[in-house]
Amino acid sequence: MKIINAAAGQPDSPGERKLIQTLTSQLDDTYTLFRGVLLPRATDTIDAVLVGPSGVLVIAVYEYEGTYACEGDEWFHSPDGGQSWQSTTENPVKQVLYDHIQLEACLKREGVREVFFEKAVVFPNARTHVSPRRPAARLLHLKALKRYAHELSGQTYLTLAQVDNIIAVLTKTARITATRPRPSSPAPRLPARRTSGTLTTGLLVLGIVLLCISAVCFASALALLLQGQL
Repeated sequence: MKIINAAAGQPDSPGERKLIQTLTSQLDDTYTLFRGVLLPRATDTIDAVLVGPSGVLVIAVYEYEGTYACEGDEWFHSPDGGQSWQSTTENPVKQVLYDHIQLEACLKREGVREVFFEKAVVFPNARTHVSPRRPAARLLHLKALKRYAHELSGQTYLTLAQVDNIIAVLTKTARITATRPRPSSPAPRLPARRTSGTLTTGLLVLGIVLLCISAVCFASALALLLQGQL
């Protein structure tokens, strides 16, 4: 399996390294894994995108340990091991669904259509326990991911030309991302422009004209006043 690190300068997390090792053990060089993909119109990176003859697999890596439950696209956490449940602000299922929508839109803008997509949340931490109920995306621990990757190696939904087109788009996106300024870096301020000489001259002339008009008005008023006193 080929690996392209789109997140330049960012080291793999322990969970991402386990993800890469698991996929590499099952997939040949007809598959390419992109790590840390930031699409042109997106604000968050996609953890990983796997491209190959079986289609495109959008992956979110969830490394937190604990007890969780998933119902559809809703995500819950149990702080007491399953006795009580509460919603969480971080939802890996909705995240991977959003990543899929963004990636599909990006490919369509580049003219790549009719792509077979799959979505998966991968749990590399053995202390992560998830109870799924009709999940909106695949929920895979490493052993399940290994079995799933083995199944993918025998599936063909895309031609080699389609695979190459998708890889070309994501490779171009990775290059764009590498050269894109980071949001945290403020844009350089442009030096203040000096007032042009033409504008200054115009204001000076206008001031003189207004002064002359005021003088004429004052003189006229003074003349009328004097005539009234005669």
